[in-house]
Amino acid sequence: MPHPFFSPDEDDASEKVKQRIVEEEPVFHWQPEDEVPGGKKELVMGMLQRDPEQRLTVSPAYFAQSSADPKQISEILNHPYLQAPHPDPKRYRPPPLELPGSLSLPLSPGIIQDLCFLAYLNNDYYLCETPRKIEERLVSPEPRWEKRWAGLLSAWIKRAEMDWEDVSKVVDKPKRRSGRHRNVKLATDKL
Repeated sequence: MPHPFFSPDEDDASEKVKQRIVEEEPVFHWQPEDEVPGGKKELVMGMLQRDPEQRLTVSPAYFAQSSADPKQISEILNHPYLQAPHPDPKRYRPPPLELPGSLSLPLSPGIIQDLCFLAYLNNDYYLCETPRKIEERLVSPEPRWEKRWAGLLSAWIKRAEMDWEDVSKVVDKPKRRSGRHRNVKLATDKL
């Protein structure tokens, strides 16, 4: 969900966003299931009410005592949306500490350089070393973080290449320079 006070039509500086927060109403793009009574829209808009008397709040007793009366805990925590059962989000599983089967050695020099830099950030590699230590870890039988990152970097490079496949290969000829550099020949000029 985009920021409710961000405008995609404008070059937003933080001052403009702050001004909108103070002066304007938030703009959300709700799903139909969020707009039902007791839904997400009611909860969020209730917390964003400008009038403190109308705003959904957490009871001061909740913060003042560790043994606060559950009835006084909060209008927010007692809101029907937060009381309804929601499915647990899918758990994140990090990639294994092994090279993916689709990745073959030797890896591209760019990936090796990136792994050397990550090892350097971890104080596990010195800039005067050759990449041999990293390359040895990639072929070792033990699970290694370098293998996980080699797979991630390789997948990222493939994705970046796919993003550029639909870009036209034609590049416009550079325009001739004007002014005092008029006699300078460009590499694209015929000799």
